[in-house]
Amino acid sequence: MNRVTILFLLMVPSFAILLGCSEEQHPALPNERIQDFALLDHLGDSHSLRYYSDASAIVLFIQGNGCPISRHSLPTLNALKKEFEPLGVTFLMLNANLQDDRASIAEEAKAFEIDFPILVDETQLIAESLDLYRTAEAIVINPKTWKVLYRGPV
Repeated sequence: MNRVTILFLLMVPSFAILLGCSEEQHPALPNERIQDFALLDHLGDSHSLRYYSDASAIVLFIQGNGCPISRHSLPTLNALKKEFEPLGVTFLMLNANLQDDRASIAEEAKAFEIDFPILVDETQLIAESLDLYRTAEAIVINPKTWKVLYRGPV
């Protein structure tokens, strides 16, 4: 997107974030901080980042139904979870796609045996605050400082 398109989209009051399925990644900003948020997951359970403040790290993976890159990342994510969850790392997914409702996300999780809470960002406020524009991106957060340690592909 060029700067004029981005400026126009920011001026539109009903702006909706369109998360694309692409290998292009968002560069992490130095010392980028994550604000606390709370969302319901695909099963209806509530999650707040502050719930995980005693974790050694929080991995937030941006998921989208039907995204082949997200699906392709699942074996690697599962292996990372198996290795690092015993060390106190919390793994979550976030879905902010308008076309993906809670029921379809639950179906995707069941079909692809996703064993992560998938937080549903129906209003896209969290996606906007995180400056998300792609699925299949991982954000690793230090819950002691709430700073981003890593942002990019799995």
